[in-house]
Amino acid sequence: MNSLIKPLRLRDQIEIAIYR
Repeated sequence: MNSLIKPLRLRDQIEIAIYR
């Protein structure tokens, strides 16, 4: 549905994994 939210959420999860 939201193609803009999909990549944003994916990058957010990756960033959180790196920060953690």
